Amino acid sequence: MWPWGHLAFGYVAWSLSVLPSGRSLAHSAFTLAFVSVLVVYVARHFDRPVLGVTFFVAYASHLLSDAFRPAITGELSYLGYLLWPLTSAPSEEGGSLIAFVWSVSIGDFGGYHGVALLCCVGLWLLDGAPCLPRLDDHAE
Repeated sequence: MWPWGHLAFGYVAWSLSVLPSGRSLAHSAFTLAFVSVLVVYVARHFDRPVLGVTFFVAYASHLLSDAFRPAITGELSYLGYLLWPLTSAPSEEGGSLIAFVWSVSIGDFGGYHGVALLCCVGLWLLDGAPCLPRLDDHAE
């Protein structure tokens, strides 16, 4: 299955209430540990241990960044997803992906999200904008 097929399947599965929340299984520290150990093991088997560690750091930093705002605002009950299924995951706000995209406004990029976005774009540019063709690649 192609990556977007996995995304589509996961989106449909959450829409059908297969999981209690979009922040349950994949956002649990237990899943982080299990999947990371598996990825690190496979990466070491193929003599690419750095890829396994990179996966763990990326996954863990995603969970930490999701937990950042509720932690600093004192909404600790929202962080139940980190220990799911031992604790309950927050109930979903509902709505579809399309409804979410239409609800995003320019004001949503202020504060923490805006700083994170600017840092990521800046780092991407400093790295030479990977994945974009270079202008001199087409000059022949």
